[in-house]
Amino acid sequence: MRIVLTASEASSFARTGGLADVVSALGREFDRAGHDVALVLPFYPRLVARCRDVIPPIEPTGLTIRLPVGLQLVAATVWRSRLPGTRADVLLIDQPEFFARRQPYQDQRRNDQDYADNCERFSYLSRAVVEVIRQMNLEPDIIQVHDWQTALVPVLVEHILRPRGELLNSATLLSIHNLEVQGRFSRDQATLSGLDDVPVMQVAFESQNEVNLLQAGIESADQIITVSPTYAREIQLSEFGHGLHELFRSRARHLAGILNGVDSATWNPATDRFIARNFSVASGDVLPAKAVCKGALQERVGLPRRGEVPLLGVVSRLIERKGIELLLACSDSLLREDVQLVVLGQGEKSIQSRLASLAERHPSQVSVTLARNESLAHQIIAGADLIVMPSRTEPAGLNQLLAQSFGTPPIVRATGGLADSVVDATPHHLATGSASGFVFEPYDSRSLEQTVRRAMQLYRDRLAWSKLVHAAMRLDRSWTRSAEQYLDVYERTLARRRSQPVASCVEYTEERIAG
Repeated sequence: MRIVLTASEASSFARTGGLADVVSALGREFDRAGHDVALVLPFYPRLVARCRDVIPPIEPTGLTIRLPVGLQLVAATVWRSRLPGTRADVLLIDQPEFFARRQPYQDQRRNDQDYADNCERFSYLSRAVVEVIRQMNLEPDIIQVHDWQTALVPVLVEHILRPRGELLNSATLLSIHNLEVQGRFSRDQATLSGLDDVPVMQVAFESQNEVNLLQAGIESADQIITVSPTYAREIQLSEFGHGLHELFRSRARHLAGILNGVDSATWNPATDRFIARNFSVASGDVLPAKAVCKGALQERVGLPRRGEVPLLGVVSRLIERKGIELLLACSDSLLREDVQLVVLGQGEKSIQSRLASLAERHPSQVSVTLARNESLAHQIIAGADLIVMPSRTEPAGLNQLLAQSFGTPPIVRATGGLADSVVDATPHHLATGSASGFVFEPYDSRSLEQTVRRAMQLYRDRLAWSKLVHAAMRLDRSWTRSAEQYLDVYERTLARRRSQPVASCVEYTEERIAG
C-alpha cells in the first residue's frame, strides 16, 4: 500500500507535542510492515537544527512549487530526507517566509500569540502538499492528514482533483487530535490566502464572515479518525463536539477512533536512562525495583523516604480540563491520611498558585514542581505508586498508558481514551486479571476522593497489588497494535472509495489551481 502522511509537524523534523510523535510513529510502523510510506511536511530549518535525532542528509528533489497567495505567486522548494531508521521518504516544503520561524504556530516575541498569517501559512501547506503528490507522481492509495493545518487537502482532492479525473483511487483520511483548535479565520484572511479564488472552496465557509478549515476537512474526507473510540462517540454530543457535534453525527458511519501507542524506545522501564533501577515483568523484580525508584523520587523532590506510604503522582498540564481542581478540592481531606503527593507541570496561574499553597501547608507530604522536566516526569511515572488523571475531557491521554507500562496503576475519570485504556480494579476484574487501574465517572471531587481511598486500600494488600501491577505491565500498548488498526481502517476506506462514482464538477484549469 502506498501511504502519504502529512501534518504540520513530525518528530525528528519538528516537535511541539504528541501530534509529532503520532505521525512519526505511524510512518515507522507502516514502513516496518512493508508499505511504501512518504511524509510531506513543512521545512522548519530552525527546528530541524535543534532536533536531537540523527537525520539523514536533506537533499534537493529539483521540484519548485508556485502557488498564488493574494496577488503574489509564492514559490517553495521541495527537499528530500528520510525518517530516521526507516526507508520512508520525508518530503520537506521549504517556503522561508512561512516556515523559517522559531516555532510552528506561535510568536514567542508576542507572548506566544498565534502568528497573524497562520491562515496563509497552512492553507499554502495544504495546497503545496497536493502539488507534491501530483507533480512527483506519488499516486498514493491513502492520504492521511492531521488536524486543521492540513485539513484542506481532502477538500482539494474531493472538490477539485477528483472531478477532473485525478487521484480517483486515493482515499483521504483526516485525523483529529485537538478539536478545540479548528482553524477559524475571517473571510478577509481566507481571501488573502487564496481560498475563495476557486468557487468550490466555499465548502470551507461556515458563515458569511468566517472560515473553518477543520470543518471543511471533516465534510470532505473519506474517513475521519479520532484518537480513541470513546472520544469518537463523545464528539457527537454537544458537550464535547465544540460546535461540530451535528456534523460528526451526520458522518458517524465514516468516523472511527483508534487509541495511540507508546514509544517503547523512550518509555521502557527495562531501558529507561532516567530511573534509579530498570525492571521488567520478565525479570521478576518489578516491586523491589519500583521501591528503589520510589525512594529516589522521594529524595529528589524533598519528601521523606517512606516505602510504606502510598505516593500519588501527577504529570500534567495544569489546566481546567485536566481536572486538577477536583484533586485540590479533596486534597486536604486525603492528606489527613498517611499519603504523599508529587506534582509536575505548568499551566494556569490560579491552579499553579493553589498547588504551591498546598505544598506550603503540607511540606512533608506534598511536592510541587511548576516546570517541564523530562527526567522528573520519567521518575514520577516509574516511582509513584499511583498516577492521578481526573480529566473532565481527555481525547486520548498518554500518561495512563505510560504509567501502566511502568507498573504504576492510573486513577482516571471515564472519558475519552482514559475510558478505553483503563479497566477498573473491581473485585470481578481483579479476579479475572483484567484490571489495570482505577476508574470513576461523575466529575466531582467526592468521586475522585472515594476512588483514591479505594486504591490506597488495595495498595495495602501486597498480593492483590502485585497482581494488579503485573497485569497492567503485560498490556499491549505498542504502536504496532495501533498501526494494525489504522491499516484495517485504511483498507475499508479504500474499498469504499473505489466503489463510489465521482460526481461531475466545473472544470478548473491547472493554472488556476496550482498557479
